[in-house]
Amino acid sequence: MGRRRNPTAWAVVALFSLAVVGCGRPVYPTAAPMARWAAPQAPVSSLAGKPVQPEPQKEQLLVSGVVTEVLPADTDDRPHQLFIIKVAGKLIKVAHNTGLAPSVPLQVGSALEIKGEYLHTQPMPVLHWTHLDPGHKHEDGYILFNGRKYQ
Repeated sequence: MGRRRNPTAWAVVALFSLAVVGCGRPVYPTAAPMARWAAPQAPVSSLAGKPVQPEPQKEQLLVSGVVTEVLPADTDDRPHQLFIIKVAGKLIKVAHNTGLAPSVPLQVGSALEIKGEYLHTQPMPVLHWTHLDPGHKHEDGYILFNGRKYQ
């Protein structure tokens, strides 16, 4: 007498074999489900528990404004002349690199034309790269004051 074969057991063995060996090409997740991982909705935290700030938006600007405040110079390894200007009712902090360009003899009330890289930062936007770029990686900027170009 022969052994009776169980069709359910054969089906299980067949499915298991297909799972182990695989059938057809591999299936990868589409971009749509992965997008939620690429762009988190909540702020990302650093290891120290402080929020990581996104890179500020940048754009080249040419503005005319009036100095409202002269700030103490930044004298670190890359010295900067710091002051605040008002342009169309908006305050902008200017960081002029005096290691690469001469200092501007300005004071409160001085009218300036400034070309540089504008950073949309908080609490106040910043205008920098107001000088020639020796590395040729940024567009050259300048400060025009009393008919003289400082760059």
